[in-house]
Amino acid sequence: AGAIYRRAGNGWRRMPGAARDIGVGANGAVWVIGTDSGTYRWNGRGWTKVPGAAVGISVGRAGKPWVVNAGRVIFRGSRVR
Repeated sequence: AGAIYRRAGNGWRRMPGAARDIGVGANGAVWVIGTDSGTYRWNGRGWTKVPGAAVGISVGRAGKPWVVNAGRVIFRGSRVR
């Protein structure tokens, strides 16, 4: 459970890692909430962890994440808490 897949041609390719939630911006920026509640950004070759933990994520048009933490506080930007 929690596997991440990316569309590749006519099929799907398994990506590294696992996620509870995923968000993709119109600019192609991909962010996930990992199964450890960590927040990660796809850097083209792997996941870069950013500070903070969350339970849900969405990504704006320009690629900036919006996350909600376990306390139901919403944060915006690449430095989530």
